[in-house]
Formats: sequence, structure tokens, C-alpha cells
Amino acid sequence: MIALALLASISDDIDTLGTAVAKCDRPVVNTTMSAEMGRRSDFLRQAFREQEAIVAARRDLAQRRLALRSNVGAQAPGLAALDTEGAIIEDRQRALNDQRLLENLRQESMDQLRRLFLQNCAPGKN
Repeated sequence: MIALALLASISDDIDTLGTAVAKCDRPVVNTTMSAEMGRRSDFLRQAFREQEAIVAARRDLAQRRLALRSNVGAQAPGLAALDTEGAIIEDRQRALNDQRLLENLRQESMDQLRRLFLQNCAPGKN
């Protein structure tokens, strides 16, 4: 799950870039945008790994549920434990979805600020 400090850091990055764009501060904008592709790639790799782990956990859980349910003497406590595990997996999925949502909004903000900078801060304007 995203820590509150990380969320504040994301907001600070956007605020810093917004201030640099407003001032046409080319060195800050260039440094920030140069680091952006690497940061996006890192996020995508981490999100992929987490989604892959969630899919594997769901697959494993589904197989164990099927095995337990196909057992004539399936016990309710065993199914309840699997239901709890399923809820934990779904919580992980929701957390990942929230991270993706925030990342998409962050990327849109960064891209919009970059467009604004390019439009308003052409060489020689500042």
C-alpha cells in the first residue's frame, strides 16, 4: 500500500514542477522530466510484479477451493480460511488499483505541466 509520506512526495513533485513551469525554470523542468521516464518504468515494473503475484495467488486459491469443495467431507472452517485469504488478495488488488489510479493522475499532471512549459517557455521567452 502507498504510504502517506509517498503520497506527500508525489504531491510535492507536482507542486515543485508547477512552480518551475510558472517561472520558466528550465534547469528544474529539464532535470525533473529527464528523471520521469525512469520513474515511470520503475512503477510499471513494480506494478507488473505485484499484479503477477496477485494473479498467482488467485489461481492457487481457486485450485485449493475447488479441491476442498470437491471433497465430500469438506469442512466449513477450511472454506472460511480460504475466504479470508481471498479477501486479503482482493485487498491487495484494490491497493494496487489505487496506486495505478494515483500514478495515472500523476502522469497526466506531469504531462500537462510539460506541455504548458513547452507552450509558454520557449527559448528566449524567459
